Amino acid sequence: MLRIRFSDADLVRIRVLAEPNPLWEMLLSLHRLQEPSRDRWCRVVPERSRWAIVMLHQLARHRGYSPDFLTPEAEVPDLETGLDIVLSTSRQVLRADLARLGAEQPVTGWVRDLADGDPAALRLLGEALTTYHEVAIGPFWSTIRRLTRADHERRAALAMEQGLEAVLGALHTSARWNPPVLEIAYPVDQEVVLGGRGLTLVPSYFCHPGPIMLLRETERPFLVYPIDAAATDSDLVRAGGRNRGLASLLGRTRAEILHLLGSDRPLNTTELAKAAGISLAGASQHAAILREAGLVVTERRGGSVLHRASRKGVALL
Repeated sequence: MLRIRFSDADLVRIRVLAEPNPLWEMLLSLHRLQEPSRDRWCRVVPERSRWAIVMLHQLARHRGYSPDFLTPEAEVPDLETGLDIVLSTSRQVLRADLARLGAEQPVTGWVRDLADGDPAALRLLGEALTTYHEVAIGPFWSTIRRLTRADHERRAALAMEQGLEAVLGALHTSARWNPPVLEIAYPVDQEVVLGGRGLTLVPSYFCHPGPIMLLRETERPFLVYPIDAAATDSDLVRAGGRNRGLASLLGRTRAEILHLLGSDRPLNTTELAKAAGISLAGASQHAAILREAGLVVTERRGGSVLHRASRKGVALL
């Protein structure tokens, strides 16, 4: 059982994020790949990511402990930032997390090198995470984000109608709000005393079967919970198939940007960067390339520069 103890100060410091976290989605999807009853998404992950999956499964085991350093922050604006945080983990943290991993079952030589902060081992970790995300997560990202935002809207409405305590009790079918403690079914006994630090709720498409917290105490506690997805696994796979087709032509990031700009509302560069999970400079550069190809139209309104898909871009979508 997981027990999270709140004070009055914690209750007013609850936050529910509106965007999925790319690092958590990678970790929890790696867990999903190891489940006995695998869904359709598991069967369509391309073979060319197999080497990355084999490497990462040495760390992200379905049962037991997965190193906390793989998911260091509740809020990660984009994959690039998240990877930078992971790969700059201190040697002290690497050793502590991987020692705990090794206490549960034997680890490979690569994992031992990683615990020592070996540059080659860290570089291989970065390559594996990048390859896995590109193949297994990237093609489905726009759908995951859409489902996450819809879940956030439903929970925001519940908070407005019944209060944040109702949101806590509705996080999962196993969640029970017994003031001042939130109780959730959990594979191990763990008690967290928030002590005024508040709690950040992180939505996740791949979180299964229930909410999860880091084992290590942090200054900003967060709880990852499964979204109430409105689409089935088959819907996700179909959307991923469409995205992969356009990504083969334009590249994954530009395909995602064109999808975003094909909506009814034009986006400025800052909104586009946030929605695509990339840097401001990257969003500007990709929009410029798509504009040169005639797929995007950019216009100035007041002090803002707005982008939208052109007729040619909409036709391509």
